[in-house]
Amino acid sequence: HIMHEVGMGIRLMHYSPLLKAAMASLFFLVITFYLIAYLINVVFSQSFTNETEMAQFFGILTTINSVVGLLLQMLLTNRLLQWFGVKNVNLIFPVTSLASLLALFFSFSLPAAVMGSFNRDALMNAFRDPVWEIMLKVLPASAQGRIRAMILAVVIPLALLVSGLGLWLLQSWFDTTTMVWVGMATALVYGYCNWRMNIAYLDEIITYLKR
Repeated sequence: HIMHEVGMGIRLMHYSPLLKAAMASLFFLVITFYLIAYLINVVFSQSFTNETEMAQFFGILTTINSVVGLLLQMLLTNRLLQWFGVKNVNLIFPVTSLASLLALFFSFSLPAAVMGSFNRDALMNAFRDPVWEIMLKVLPASAQGRIRAMILAVVIPLALLVSGLGLWLLQSWFDTTTMVWVGMATALVYGYCNWRMNIAYLDEIITYLKR
């Protein structure tokens, strides 16, 4: 049954530029996410020699990021959507992800890693996830199950596979500077996919209004 839903979802992509752009966006988001996660973990492991200190630092940082992310989502996200619209808010997380990688490029240090952690754990939940839900809701209700099946059975596993293989190759053959460059490249592609989502989202709304 799930494979049937996946097949229907893949066929739907041929007729929906929004869905096609959204799946590409998710694919490059996952890759960018894990590259940032790996790089900031390298910085953290270099910054702390004592495991207890590092565990305490992680606990405090995770708590702060979670609380701030929740507050942003409750107090700011809806206001930003009203002020700037879905399309502009959809570009926030690609921009902050690229900024996090640029910070790591210029200073592979603890402050840059904290910035990357904040981007990953707070800003993603506050801005990217709500906008994703809003955009995909313009697609037919009958297609939502197929879209979820395709995400869980195809897009995320494929992105995780590419991320894992890519990280293994980069760790084996290249230094962290090269990994930051690769991360910036995937963040740019991710941003481009979100820009394509914005165009397709507007077209999808116009099509819906004409029905």
